[in-house]
Amino acid sequence: MTATDISGNGCYVESMRPFPTGANLKAQLLMGTERLTTSAVVRTCGQGLGMGIEFMTLTTEQQDEFQRYLQRLNPGGLYAPPHASRN
Repeated sequence: MTATDISGNGCYVESMRPFPTGANLKAQLLMGTERLTTSAVVRTCGQGLGMGIEFMTLTTEQQDEFQRYLQRLNPGGLYAPPHASRN
């Protein structure tokens, strides 16, 4: 599996056999030697393509920290907002 479109809010995971929309997952995010664990939910699913997942239990501070880490890895990349409000 390959993760793309990664942000502090979630990511897209390429997979030939993705989990169905609404499935609850546990995700571990690695930032160097630090590891963040969060629950996640599959928001979109394309059979044979992959799934979009949303990180659910990261605090705003953790989302911002992860986003800054991603920006350090790819300073010329596209910017995603550090966190989105959940309505």
